[in-house]
Amino acid sequence: MMLKLYPFKTYFIVLLSFSFLVISCTDRQASLTQEELKDLSYYAVGMNLSNSFDYYPLIEARIPQSHNPELHQDILEIAMVLDTLAMKYIEQTGGIAENGTFMNPGESGEKGILIYKELKTEARLTDLLNKAKAKAGSSDKDLMRVTEYIVRNKFLNEKPYFDRQKLTQRPLSILSLELGLIANKLCAELLNSLPERTEKK
Repeated sequence: MMLKLYPFKTYFIVLLSFSFLVISCTDRQASLTQEELKDLSYYAVGMNLSNSFDYYPLIEARIPQSHNPELHQDILEIAMVLDTLAMKYIEQTGGIAENGTFMNPGESGEKGILIYKELKTEARLTDLLNKAKAKAGSSDKDLMRVTEYIVRNKFLNEKPYFDRQKLTQRPLSILSLELGLIANKLCAELLNSLPERTEKK
């Protein structure tokens, strides 16, 4: 059953708090143990599944009633681009084990930059962001500010967070979790801008 909004927000806050652990782990990634990477991969899998099966259906159900459905669809697709990249990273670790972790959580991130390029991530994000900006109205400025900051700061700036070094040197377990957290944050902002769904009588 689909999660209600309140529990899901609580779940998001918990995972956002976990992101601080991710940041601290990435700062000392060379010393991360296989067990720590396994833990990170477990949360990456959970985040990816949560976005796909909880957030996206909830957002898609509300978009038709929004004041600017085309804009909101573009922003949802930005989040999906990030989740697709995360899923590809998961696949490159050998997939998901029965315990919900990656088969090879310590898999090198050297494949990261190749997958990033193969999926044309930068071009797709640029195109979607430009489309969204062209469709945004005055009532969409808060959502667009967050969206543009996330996309540019993490991917499109001259020195983005996900630069070549990070994409090639970080384990795929870390990269996939970071991408899931970013997509989750964008979905939270998008959902907050959408009206509550009204049931047809």
